[in-house]
Amino acid sequence: MEPILRVAILGTGLIGSSIGLRLRRASGKTPIEVVGYDRYPDVARQAQKAGAIGAVLPTPELAATDADIVILATPLLAIRQLLEAIAPVVREDAVIIDTGSTKAAVLRWADELLPAHQGFVG
Repeated sequence: MEPILRVAILGTGLIGSSIGLRLRRASGKTPIEVVGYDRYPDVARQAQKAGAIGAVLPTPELAATDADIVILATPLLAIRQLLEAIAPVVREDAVIIDTGSTKAAVLRWADELLPAHQGFVG
């Protein structure tokens, strides 16, 4: 069965892996492809081994390409860099979700770096 939803998790530590595990559990009812990227490849491989993501991709751009949902699960200071990296490739209709602990700066960065994007959830 073809996946009908592609989710990219950027940051595969505790938060990202927890989200990935839940999504992959739900994929029995709805085919979901969950891919991941982490700046620490060993962390991403651990997430894959635990079943949180199906594939480890080497860059955030590759992970976000063609994703229906992009989850930013990194420390706050890494979110701006991720937004800059994915801005040229993320689909305009993709939902982008950030799991950071504060929102003002993240929402400002999203407005600045993804001006045409309507699906950002802070």
